[in-house]
Amino acid sequence: MTTDLEITLRRGYGAGYEVELRRSQASDQGDVFTRGKLAPDFDPDALPRVGRGGEYGIAIGRALLFDAAIRRAFRDAILASGTDALRVRFHVHPDAATLYRVAWETARDEELPAGDAQLLFAGDRIVFSRYITSADARPLYRRSPGQAWRVLVAVVNPSNISSKQVGGVKLPPIDEALELHRFTDALAGQASTEVLQSSVAPVTLDALMERLSADFDVLVLVCHGVMAAGPVLFLEDDAGNTTLTDGAEFVQRIAELRTRPRLVFLASCQSAGTSTEVECTYGSAGAFAPLGPRLADAGIPAVIAMQ
Repeated sequence: MTTDLEITLRRGYGAGYEVELRRSQASDQGDVFTRGKLAPDFDPDALPRVGRGGEYGIAIGRALLFDAAIRRAFRDAILASGTDALRVRFHVHPDAATLYRVAWETARDEELPAGDAQLLFAGDRIVFSRYITSADARPLYRRSPGQAWRVLVAVVNPSNISSKQVGGVKLPPIDEALELHRFTDALAGQASTEVLQSSVAPVTLDALMERLSADFDVLVLVCHGVMAAGPVLFLEDDAGNTTLTDGAEFVQRIAELRTRPRLVFLASCQSAGTSTEVECTYGSAGAFAPLGPRLADAGIPAVIAMQ
């Protein structure tokens, strides 16, 4: 039996922010609501470096669990779930948009012993999903029951990728056969899978978008990436060499498609989440810098990305 816990952050009546928890269980017809306050002195621009995970996580956990009622309600939800799954849905209301950029999934409880046990949203029993309000109002649709999902797997392995470095480390070639085997085997019998891969033809941004225009339900993108001033993908030019593709342009091109993928799976190294290049500014440049949240904001219903 799954226990659901919705956590919502919104602007309060004063200058601060409110935290609302709603707990529900399939066996219980009533929901349990708890409201409290985010720490009044919480400042997303003054957070520690995200690379110092313990300090960063404790700082945002301290703000989230500042109110004694919220702390108690969160612990009650864990107890109520017992040995079953606790499904956590985390919302930031648009009126609290400045809190979008915080990596809430890394929150820690400083009252627990140091280590991974401090992580609020980690563990085998906790399923954490972050929800983002999209500004794209176009309707979404599902393929009719009985119709196979269409999946596009793009594996980008530029011919000169070994000459590229990130943080002084050379980028290794991507094993196309291995990556394709992982996805095609996992989807066998469940979806109609098509492939773009560098060993057949250069995977350029134009080639990727031209293929996506044929109405795919899922895009799986396997490539190298990095966070610089923003997310950057290592795609290819027409000659098969590395070309640095701005993440914002990638998102914009997908948003412009007549039919967009309903799920994007990003196996794109640092471009999906954070890296040493932006650890010092993650609290201020924030979670909207990576591609995952940007795609969600652009109207992609579901995004799976490394963080």
